[in-house]
Amino acid sequence: MPQNLTVSVAWHDDATSALHAKHKAEKALRLQNHYEAVPAIEREAGGGIVDGVFKSPIKGFSFKLSGGSAHKVSDSAAYTRQALAMSKSRAQFVRVRIRDGSVRREAGRYKYGAVSLVTTLPPWCVKTVSRIGSSEREHLLLFLAEAQAREIKKVSERDLFGGGAHFNNAVPHFHLHVPKTSAEGSLHPKSKFLTAGPWIVGAHRIETKFPGLLTEKKRSQLARHLERKDQSHLIDVRCAAAIDRELEVWIRERGLWSDYQAECTEYFRRKSKAQSEEPLRQLIQAAVGHHARSGVWPIAYSAMSFAAWRMIPRELRVPIMICIRVHQVIRNPSKVFKIGARMLAEMDRQPEMKGPSRS
Repeated sequence: MPQNLTVSVAWHDDATSALHAKHKAEKALRLQNHYEAVPAIEREAGGGIVDGVFKSPIKGFSFKLSGGSAHKVSDSAAYTRQALAMSKSRAQFVRVRIRDGSVRREAGRYKYGAVSLVTTLPPWCVKTVSRIGSSEREHLLLFLAEAQAREIKKVSERDLFGGGAHFNNAVPHFHLHVPKTSAEGSLHPKSKFLTAGPWIVGAHRIETKFPGLLTEKKRSQLARHLERKDQSHLIDVRCAAAIDRELEVWIRERGLWSDYQAECTEYFRRKSKAQSEEPLRQLIQAAVGHHARSGVWPIAYSAMSFAAWRMIPRELRVPIMICIRVHQVIRNPSKVFKIGARMLAEMDRQPEMKGPSRS
Protein backbone atom coordinates (compact mmCIF):
# COMPACT_ATOMS: atom_id res chain seq x y z
CA MET A 1 0.00 0.00 0.00
CA PRO A 2 1.30 3.53 -0.73
CA GLN A 3 2.57 5.49 2.25
CA ASN A 4 2.58 9.25 2.65
CA LEU A 5 6.03 10.63 1.93
CA THR A 6 6.88 11.64 5.48
CA VAL A 7 10.39 12.45 6.70
CA SER A 8 10.78 8.93 8.10
CA VAL A 9 9.51 7.25 4.92
CA ALA A 10 11.68 9.40 2.66
CA TRP A 11 14.88 8.66 4.57
CA HIS A 12 13.99 4.97 4.79
CA ASP A 13 13.64 4.89 1.01
CA ASP A 14 17.31 5.94 0.79
CA ALA A 15 19.09 2.58 1.09
CA THR A 16 22.34 4.29 2.13
CA SER A 17 20.86 6.36 4.99
CA ALA A 18 21.46 5.75 8.69
CA LEU A 19 17.69 5.55 9.29
CA HIS A 20 17.34 2.73 6.77
CA ALA A 21 20.13 0.81 8.52
CA LYS A 22 18.42 1.42 11.86
CA HIS A 23 15.10 0.12 10.52
CA LYS A 24 16.81 -3.01 9.14
CA ALA A 25 18.46 -3.67 12.51
CA GLU A 26 15.17 -3.16 14.36
CA LYS A 27 13.43 -5.55 11.99
CA ALA A 28 16.11 -8.20 12.52
CA LEU A 29 15.70 -7.86 16.29
CA ARG A 30 11.91 -7.94 15.98
CA LEU A 31 12.02 -11.14 13.94
CA GLN A 32 14.40 -12.68 16.45
CA ASN A 33 12.06 -11.91 19.34
CA HIS A 34 8.65 -12.42 17.75
CA TYR A 35 9.04 -14.52 14.61
CA GLU A 36 7.33 -17.87 14.98
CA ALA A 37 9.15 -20.31 12.75
CA VAL A 38 7.26 -22.80 10.63
CA PRO A 39 8.35 -26.45 10.95
CA ALA A 40 11.06 -27.39 8.46
CA ILE A 41 9.00 -27.88 5.32
CA GLU A 42 10.20 -26.18 2.16
CA ARG A 43 8.07 -23.14 1.49
CA GLU A 44 7.87 -20.83 -1.51
CA ALA A 45 6.06 -17.53 -0.99
CA GLY A 46 3.71 -16.28 -3.67
CA GLY A 47 5.27 -12.85 -4.01
CA GLY A 48 8.63 -13.48 -2.35
CA ILE A 49 11.54 -15.86 -2.35
CA VAL A 50 13.25 -17.93 0.35
CA ASP A 51 16.76 -18.04 -1.13
CA GLY A 52 18.09 -15.46 1.32
CA VAL A 53 19.24 -11.89 0.98
CA PHE A 54 20.00 -10.72 -2.53
CA LYS A 55 23.78 -10.61 -3.02
CA SER A 56 25.01 -7.20 -4.16
CA PRO A 57 28.10 -5.10 -3.38
CA ILE A 58 25.89 -2.03 -2.84
CA LYS A 59 22.74 -1.55 -0.78
CA GLY A 60 20.98 0.42 -3.50
CA PHE A 61 20.80 3.86 -5.05
CA SER A 62 18.44 6.77 -5.57
CA PHE A 63 17.23 7.93 -8.97
CA LYS A 64 15.31 10.83 -10.43
CA LEU A 65 13.07 11.16 -13.49
CA SER A 66 13.70 13.95 -15.96
CA GLY A 67 11.94 14.13 -19.32
CA GLY A 68 10.82 10.52 -19.01
CA SER A 69 14.38 9.27 -18.44
CA ALA A 70 15.63 7.93 -15.13
CA HIS A 71 19.17 8.66 -14.00
CA LYS A 72 21.09 7.69 -10.89
CA VAL A 73 21.84 10.57 -8.53
CA SER A 74 25.31 10.92 -7.06
CA ASP A 75 24.10 12.22 -3.68
CA SER A 76 21.21 10.18 -2.27
CA ALA A 77 20.83 12.47 0.76
CA ALA A 78 20.44 15.52 -1.50
CA TYR A 79 17.78 13.68 -3.51
CA THR A 80 15.90 12.79 -0.32
CA ARG A 81 15.81 16.46 0.67
CA GLN A 82 14.52 17.33 -2.81
CA ALA A 83 11.80 14.69 -2.51
CA LEU A 84 10.68 16.08 0.85
CA ALA A 85 10.59 19.60 -0.59
CA MET A 86 8.55 18.31 -3.53
CA SER A 87 6.11 16.63 -1.15
CA LYS A 88 5.71 19.88 0.76
CA SER A 89 5.14 22.00 -2.35
CA ARG A 90 2.75 19.52 -3.95
CA ALA A 91 0.61 19.43 -0.80
CA GLN A 92 -1.17 22.60 -1.90
CA PHE A 93 -3.91 22.21 -4.49
CA VAL A 94 -6.80 24.01 -6.15
CA ARG A 95 -10.10 22.19 -6.58
CA VAL A 96 -12.53 23.36 -9.27
CA ARG A 97 -16.19 22.79 -8.46
CA ILE A 98 -19.42 23.74 -10.20
CA ARG A 99 -22.15 24.89 -7.83
CA ASP A 100 -25.42 26.53 -8.82
CA GLY A 101 -24.17 26.88 -12.38
CA SER A 102 -21.04 28.80 -11.40
CA VAL A 103 -17.44 27.60 -11.37
CA ARG A 104 -15.67 27.93 -8.03
CA ARG A 105 -12.00 27.44 -7.31
CA GLU A 106 -11.29 26.21 -3.79
CA ALA A 107 -7.78 26.05 -2.36
CA GLY A 108 -6.81 23.17 -0.10
CA ARG A 109 -3.84 21.38 1.34
CA TYR A 110 -2.82 17.79 1.98
CA LYS A 111 -0.72 16.98 5.00
CA TYR A 112 1.75 15.32 2.60
CA GLY A 113 1.85 15.99 -1.12
CA ALA A 114 3.34 12.71 -2.32
CA VAL A 115 3.29 8.98 -1.63
CA SER A 116 5.87 6.22 -1.64
CA LEU A 117 4.85 3.10 -3.58
CA VAL A 118 6.79 -0.17 -3.24
CA THR A 119 7.17 -2.45 -6.27
CA THR A 120 9.39 -5.50 -6.70
CA LEU A 121 11.01 -7.63 -9.34
CA PRO A 122 9.44 -11.10 -9.77
CA PRO A 123 11.02 -13.77 -7.52
CA TRP A 124 11.79 -16.09 -10.44
CA CYS A 125 14.28 -13.61 -11.93
CA VAL A 126 16.46 -13.08 -8.85
CA LYS A 127 19.22 -15.56 -9.70
CA THR A 128 19.47 -14.30 -13.27
CA VAL A 129 19.68 -10.67 -12.11
CA SER A 130 22.24 -11.52 -9.43
CA ARG A 131 24.63 -12.92 -12.03
CA ILE A 132 24.91 -9.73 -14.10
CA GLY A 133 27.44 -7.00 -13.33
CA SER A 134 26.75 -4.06 -11.04
CA SER A 135 26.63 -1.49 -13.84
CA GLU A 136 24.28 -3.65 -15.89
CA ARG A 137 22.09 -4.20 -12.85
CA GLU A 138 21.81 -0.47 -12.29
CA HIS A 139 20.95 -0.01 -15.97
CA LEU A 140 18.23 -2.65 -15.62
CA LEU A 141 16.67 -0.99 -12.56
CA LEU A 142 16.67 2.42 -14.27
CA PHE A 143 15.15 0.84 -17.37
CA LEU A 144 12.36 -0.68 -15.25
CA ALA A 145 11.84 2.62 -13.39
CA GLU A 146 11.21 4.35 -16.72
CA ALA A 147 8.73 1.61 -17.67
CA GLN A 148 6.84 2.10 -14.41
CA ALA A 149 6.85 5.88 -14.88
CA ARG A 150 5.17 5.45 -18.27
CA GLU A 151 2.61 3.05 -16.76
CA ILE A 152 1.83 5.40 -13.85
CA LYS A 153 1.40 8.30 -16.24
CA LYS A 154 -0.87 6.24 -18.48
CA VAL A 155 -3.06 4.95 -15.67
CA SER A 156 -3.24 7.87 -13.23
CA GLU A 157 -1.94 10.91 -15.18
CA ARG A 158 0.69 11.40 -12.45
CA ASP A 159 4.36 12.02 -13.12
CA LEU A 160 6.89 9.90 -11.25
CA PHE A 161 9.35 12.17 -9.43
CA GLY A 162 11.98 9.59 -8.55
CA GLY A 163 12.67 7.04 -5.86
CA GLY A 164 15.08 4.43 -4.59
CA ALA A 165 16.22 1.02 -5.80
CA HIS A 166 17.09 -1.43 -3.02
CA PHE A 167 19.27 -4.54 -3.25
CA ASN A 168 19.58 -5.37 0.47
CA ASN A 169 16.59 -7.67 0.60
CA ALA A 170 15.54 -11.06 -0.74
CA VAL A 171 14.18 -9.51 -3.94
CA PRO A 172 15.36 -6.20 -5.48
CA HIS A 173 12.61 -3.61 -5.18
CA PHE A 174 11.68 0.01 -5.78
CA HIS A 175 10.35 2.83 -3.62
CA LEU A 176 8.60 5.15 -6.08
CA HIS A 177 7.81 8.75 -5.11
CA VAL A 178 4.59 9.86 -6.79
CA PRO A 179 3.08 13.36 -6.26
CA LYS A 180 -0.61 13.72 -5.45
CA THR A 181 -1.01 16.93 -7.49
CA SER A 182 0.36 18.41 -10.69
CA ALA A 183 3.04 21.10 -10.79
CA GLU A 184 0.25 23.67 -11.35
CA GLY A 185 -1.63 22.54 -8.25
CA SER A 186 -4.38 20.54 -9.99
CA LEU A 187 -5.72 17.49 -8.18
CA HIS A 188 -5.17 14.02 -9.60
CA PRO A 189 -8.25 11.81 -9.15
CA LYS A 190 -7.81 9.24 -6.41
CA SER A 191 -10.02 6.86 -8.39
CA LYS A 192 -7.21 6.50 -10.94
CA PHE A 193 -4.58 5.59 -8.35
CA LEU A 194 -5.88 2.45 -6.66
CA THR A 195 -3.95 -0.43 -5.11
CA ALA A 196 -4.77 -4.12 -4.76
CA GLY A 197 -2.30 -5.23 -2.10
CA PRO A 198 0.74 -7.53 -2.10
CA TRP A 199 -1.12 -10.88 -2.14
CA ILE A 200 -3.22 -9.95 -5.16
CA VAL A 201 -0.16 -8.57 -6.96
CA GLY A 202 1.84 -11.74 -6.30
CA ALA A 203 -1.00 -14.09 -7.20
CA HIS A 204 -1.80 -12.13 -10.37
CA ARG A 205 1.87 -12.27 -11.36
CA ILE A 206 2.06 -16.04 -10.89
CA GLU A 207 -1.19 -16.69 -12.73
CA THR A 208 -0.04 -14.50 -15.64
CA LYS A 209 3.40 -16.11 -15.92
CA PHE A 210 2.42 -19.68 -15.00
CA PRO A 211 -1.27 -20.23 -15.88
CA GLY A 212 -2.78 -22.99 -13.77
CA LEU A 213 0.06 -23.09 -11.22
CA LEU A 214 -2.06 -21.68 -8.42
CA THR A 215 -4.57 -23.95 -6.75
CA GLU A 216 -8.21 -23.66 -7.74
CA LYS A 217 -9.04 -22.07 -4.39
CA LYS A 218 -6.40 -19.35 -4.83
CA ARG A 219 -7.49 -18.69 -8.42
CA SER A 220 -11.08 -18.21 -7.29
CA GLN A 221 -9.93 -15.89 -4.49
CA LEU A 222 -7.90 -13.86 -6.97
CA ALA A 223 -10.80 -13.59 -9.40
CA ARG A 224 -13.16 -12.56 -6.60
CA HIS A 225 -10.81 -9.82 -5.42
CA LEU A 226 -10.23 -8.47 -8.91
CA GLU A 227 -13.98 -8.39 -9.63
CA ARG A 228 -14.47 -5.98 -6.73
CA LYS A 229 -11.86 -3.53 -8.00
CA ASP A 230 -11.31 -1.44 -11.11
CA GLN A 231 -8.45 -3.44 -12.63
CA SER A 232 -7.57 -0.74 -15.14
CA HIS A 233 -6.51 1.61 -12.31
CA LEU A 234 -4.81 -0.82 -9.91
CA ILE A 235 -1.45 0.90 -9.97
CA ASP A 236 0.52 -1.83 -8.15
CA VAL A 237 -0.82 -4.56 -10.44
CA ARG A 238 -0.12 -2.48 -13.55
CA CYS A 239 3.42 -1.61 -12.39
CA ALA A 240 4.16 -5.27 -11.65
CA ALA A 241 2.91 -6.25 -15.12
CA ALA A 242 5.09 -3.52 -16.68
CA ILE A 243 8.14 -4.77 -14.75
CA ASP A 244 7.58 -8.39 -15.82
CA ARG A 245 6.98 -7.43 -19.45
CA GLU A 246 9.94 -5.07 -19.83
CA LEU A 247 12.23 -7.32 -17.80
CA GLU A 248 11.79 -10.16 -20.28
CA VAL A 249 12.49 -7.75 -23.16
CA TRP A 250 15.71 -6.64 -21.46
CA ILE A 251 16.78 -10.24 -20.70
CA ARG A 252 16.22 -11.31 -24.30
CA GLU A 253 18.30 -8.43 -25.61
CA ARG A 254 21.20 -9.36 -23.28
CA GLY A 255 21.22 -13.04 -24.30
CA LEU A 256 20.20 -14.29 -20.84
CA TRP A 257 16.99 -15.97 -21.91
CA SER A 258 18.14 -19.57 -21.37
CA ASP A 259 19.25 -18.84 -17.78
CA TYR A 260 16.00 -17.01 -17.12
CA GLN A 261 13.90 -19.88 -18.46
CA ALA A 262 15.81 -22.35 -16.31
CA GLU A 263 15.10 -20.23 -13.24
CA CYS A 264 11.40 -20.02 -14.17
CA THR A 265 11.28 -23.82 -14.47
CA GLU A 266 12.91 -24.18 -11.05
CA TYR A 267 10.48 -21.71 -9.50
CA PHE A 268 7.56 -23.64 -11.00
CA ARG A 269 8.89 -26.86 -9.45
CA ARG A 270 9.41 -25.32 -6.00
CA LYS A 271 6.04 -23.60 -6.00
CA SER A 272 4.22 -26.77 -7.09
CA LYS A 273 5.97 -28.76 -4.36
CA ALA A 274 5.18 -26.12 -1.73
CA GLN A 275 1.50 -26.05 -2.68
CA SER A 276 1.23 -29.85 -2.54
CA GLU A 277 2.70 -29.79 0.99
CA GLU A 278 0.59 -26.86 2.16
CA PRO A 279 -2.13 -28.97 3.89
CA LEU A 280 0.55 -30.92 5.78
CA ARG A 281 2.32 -27.71 6.78
CA GLN A 282 -0.89 -26.24 8.15
CA LEU A 283 -1.56 -29.45 10.10
CA ILE A 284 1.89 -29.41 11.69
CA GLN A 285 1.57 -25.72 12.48
CA ALA A 286 -1.77 -26.32 14.17
CA ALA A 287 -0.29 -29.19 16.21
CA VAL A 288 2.94 -27.48 17.23
CA GLY A 289 1.49 -23.98 17.47
CA HIS A 290 3.57 -20.99 18.44
CA HIS A 291 6.10 -23.11 20.36
CA ALA A 292 7.90 -24.11 17.12
CA ARG A 293 11.06 -22.16 17.88
CA SER A 294 14.62 -23.41 18.14
CA GLY A 295 16.16 -24.46 21.44
CA VAL A 296 15.35 -26.72 24.35
CA TRP A 297 13.12 -24.35 26.35
CA PRO A 298 10.29 -24.22 23.78
CA ILE A 299 10.26 -28.02 23.71
CA ALA A 300 9.85 -28.15 27.48
CA TYR A 301 7.27 -25.36 27.37
CA SER A 302 5.20 -27.13 24.74
CA ALA A 303 5.26 -30.25 26.86
CA MET A 304 3.34 -28.35 29.54
CA SER A 305 0.27 -28.41 27.32
CA PHE A 306 0.42 -32.16 26.75
CA ALA A 307 0.38 -35.29 28.84
CA ALA A 308 4.19 -35.36 28.64
CA TRP A 309 4.23 -32.74 31.40
CA ARG A 310 3.10 -35.45 33.80
CA MET A 311 6.22 -37.44 33.00
CA ILE A 312 8.44 -34.69 34.42
CA PRO A 313 9.15 -35.17 38.17
CA ARG A 314 7.09 -32.80 40.24
CA GLU A 315 10.08 -31.29 41.98
CA LEU A 316 11.49 -30.24 38.60
CA ARG A 317 8.37 -28.66 37.14
CA VAL A 318 8.59 -25.31 38.95
CA PRO A 319 12.33 -24.78 38.21
CA ILE A 320 11.77 -25.63 34.55
CA MET A 321 8.90 -23.18 34.29
CA ILE A 322 10.95 -20.45 36.00
CA CYS A 323 13.89 -21.04 33.64
CA ILE A 324 11.58 -20.77 30.64
CA ARG A 325 10.13 -17.48 31.86
CA VAL A 326 13.53 -16.00 32.73
CA HIS A 327 14.75 -16.91 29.25
CA GLN A 328 11.76 -15.14 27.69
CA VAL A 329 12.28 -12.02 29.82
CA ILE A 330 15.95 -11.86 28.82
CA ARG A 331 15.02 -12.09 25.14
CA ASN A 332 12.29 -9.46 25.40
CA PRO A 333 12.21 -7.41 28.63
CA SER A 334 9.08 -5.54 27.55
CA LYS A 335 7.03 -8.69 28.11
CA VAL A 336 7.91 -9.02 31.80
CA PHE A 337 4.45 -7.97 33.03
CA LYS A 338 2.65 -10.21 30.56
CA ILE A 339 4.87 -13.14 31.49
CA GLY A 340 4.34 -12.45 35.19
CA ALA A 341 0.57 -12.59 34.79
CA ARG A 342 0.90 -15.79 32.80
CA MET A 343 3.07 -17.37 35.51
CA LEU A 344 0.46 -16.58 38.14
CA ALA A 345 -2.23 -18.15 35.96
CA GLU A 346 -0.10 -21.27 35.49
CA MET A 347 0.56 -21.54 39.21
CA ASP A 348 -3.21 -21.48 39.78
CA ARG A 349 -3.52 -24.43 37.39
CA GLN A 350 -0.82 -26.51 39.07
CA PRO A 351 -3.19 -28.37 41.43
CA GLU A 352 -5.30 -29.43 38.45
CA MET A 353 -2.21 -30.63 36.54
CA LYS A 354 -0.77 -32.61 39.44
CA GLY A 355 -3.63 -35.08 39.58
CA PRO A 356 -4.92 -36.79 42.70
CA SER A 357 -2.66 -36.50 45.74
CA ARG A 358 -1.14 -39.55 47.36
CA SER A 359 -2.48 -40.46 50.72
